[in-house]
Amino acid sequence: MTTSARASTWRPSIPTRLAELKVVFDTEARKYNVYPLNDETTGRALPQNRPSLLEGKTTATFYRDNVRIPELATINFKNTSFDLHAHMHIPPGGAEGVIICQGGPLAGWSLYIQHGALSYTYNYLGHDITTIASESSLPEGDCEIVLSFAYDGGGIGKDGSVTLGIDGLQAATGRVDKTVPFLFSMSGETLDVGVDTGSPVGPYPNQFRFTGDIQRIDVQLEPQHADNAADTAAGQFRGGLKTQ
Repeated sequence: MTTSARASTWRPSIPTRLAELKVVFDTEARKYNVYPLNDETTGRALPQNRPSLLEGKTTATFYRDNVRIPELATINFKNTSFDLHAHMHIPPGGAEGVIICQGGPLAGWSLYIQHGALSYTYNYLGHDITTIASESSLPEGDCEIVLSFAYDGGGIGKDGSVTLGIDGLQAATGRVDKTVPFLFSMSGETLDVGVDTGSPVGPYPNQFRFTGDIQRIDVQLEPQHADNAADTAAGQFRGGLKTQ
């Protein structure tokens, strides 16, 4: 083989080519903000920093097997009003346990039945804990429980009114003076149906599984005001960075 023929088939060595590709990858990853060697894992996971199927979503339906749902992977219950309708079956002798909850002892809320009473507990950062409970027991058989939270608006972290209903009748009312503006789950707590899988949000035992049947839970949120949504996103980002 001639010298010219050998020259035409020359290829760079593997180490040389690898070094070139490293430079290309580094340049492109930084250009498009997808560099994987970034320790801000929570910051990257926040919905406002990536495309999200939840953006603008105001309705959701949950079922008995929906547990351990991360807060940022479901609709946002904060800084807005909402109506929650739980379609359930109460067996003979009654039922008890968590219907649906989110968060844990450091912040969160829970709708549950305890000592025969329909109860709602709102936990504000582990300091202010408000429980609103019905005086009457739930009827046996199929029933519909309604939780209505009327947010007073005017910014984030404001107060709100709570109404509990059973089969179309008002069962209890009360107020929550302070609400969590940004995150319920800085400690990694989740949203659960039929059980509280983490540390308890309310004054009940660990787990506290519901002993009746939960057919489905429908939720309708009031769309957040644009300013509230922007402030919530900024607060979640700051909270995410503090978990690094």
